[in-house]
Amino acid sequence: MLEDPTTRYPSSRLITFPLDVTDAPAITTAFNQTTSYFGRIDVVFNNAGYFIVSEAEGMPHKAAREMFDVLLWGAENVMREAIRCFRDINRPSGGLILNLSSCNVSIPQFGCVHYASA
Repeated sequence: MLEDPTTRYPSSRLITFPLDVTDAPAITTAFNQTTSYFGRIDVVFNNAGYFIVSEAEGMPHKAAREMFDVLLWGAENVMREAIRCFRDINRPSGGLILNLSSCNVSIPQFGCVHYASA
């Protein structure tokens, strides 16, 4: 388990927000609050996700769609807002997006077809 970064860094260097990556207005609010606090954003760690184990035909369509909303579209929502900040707010412009993935992308395991696809 990773160490909680808020115990390692003071609030003058790090703030964190709970965030639903399927809620685009909430993402914009979090980025705006961060840029108001620090003046810019240099690094975005895109790590939201979860995993439901199921055969492809056994996964309820609603559950599969919700997983895609988080894993695929949620990551895209965060990247879109990060790029806006990197281009329009940061002076000088720029920043780094770190997208975390899974080994299931290249070596899928049984029961994870939707997860690996998203």
